[in-house]
Amino acid sequence: MIDKMMKTLLFKVIVAVLLVCCAVLYLHFHAEHKQAQRELEYRMAHQRVAQEKQEREQSWERRMAQERLRREYNQGRVIGADGKPVQ
Repeated sequence: MIDKMMKTLLFKVIVAVLLVCCAVLYLHFHAEHKQAQRELEYRMAHQRVAQEKQEREQSWERRMAQERLRREYNQGRVIGADGKPVQ
């Protein structure tokens, strides 16, 4: 009788330990997955910011080139693509 109760108790303890281990593993991998998602979002945002910065710089360079050409035209000189005055 006591032997059967001990076996039942041991079985319940083993099942409880296994359930706790499964829960801990699930929580661990869930936390790792969330962290990986956060890192991915951070990298994508960082890349998006860098791309926007590059686009702003290119836009600024185009505006400056247009302004330079406008000033040269207003001075009576038109400069060609090769950098020499057009006759």
